[in-house]
Amino acid sequence: MRYEFHDSSALQLAELIQGALVSVQQDSARVLEFYSEETKATVDARTTSLSKVESVLHACLLGMIFVGQHLTDREWWVRSMGTAPDDDHIEAYVSRYTEFTKIGLIQATFSSIESSIRLVLRNLAPDTYKRLRVDFRHICYYLIDEFMRDERQHYRAVTDIMRLIRNTVHNNGVFSPKSGRDVRIWYRDQIYAFEAEKVVNFADWELLLQIIADFSEFISRVMTQPIITELEHIEDPMISQLADGDLSEDSTEATPEDQTEETTEGPL
Repeated sequence: MRYEFHDSSALQLAELIQGALVSVQQDSARVLEFYSEETKATVDARTTSLSKVESVLHACLLGMIFVGQHLTDREWWVRSMGTAPDDDHIEAYVSRYTEFTKIGLIQATFSSIESSIRLVLRNLAPDTYKRLRVDFRHICYYLIDEFMRDERQHYRAVTDIMRLIRNTVHNNGVFSPKSGRDVRIWYRDQIYAFEAEKVVNFADWELLLQIIADFSEFISRVMTQPIITELEHIEDPMISQLADGDLSEDSTEATPEDQTEETTEGPL
């Protein structure tokens, strides 16, 4: 990092985020190679899918730079607030801000990915989309089975662990499936156990960033399939409206949530 940090843990986290950002940027660049300049300029969902994830990671990186340069610097507190809290209070502020940033990372990344995948499948196979639209997991499974069958277990695990971690955010970090059953996911040579009505405490930054990098690779592989690249323009409504300066709550398209579905993926 090219910044002066007052806290080594903030620096380490910033470097982790930067590593994931570079990975997503590489996947995004790979996708752009398959589309014309005209397609890129018309805010197409196939080319904006990963650029939105890039924006989320950039925001997290800026947050950690803020922590490392300012929030952990007593002199900054004096300049900004007139007095500096004691060390325990500074530590608490840093912890809350970092946790808030992590929750934002989970929510915003999932939303960015989900909206693009839904738009693509709706244009690729409208009847299939109508049948699967209620469950985002099944939408991803369909694309995995179509384009990545040889690696289906890995990408299904990426889909499942990301989806279930996102769903716990809606329950204050507690895994609360309707079935009441535990779920175990085999991901990158490790089993992750989601225990019903218990806090999910393994979703640290390193795991989340690895999941995002893997899902980014999944997106890049979907968006570069010939049958996908040959589709007509797929407008990304959020980016389009942002470009027009007309994004409002009433104008956004709502999509069903899949917060209660679960899976039992395991090792081969």
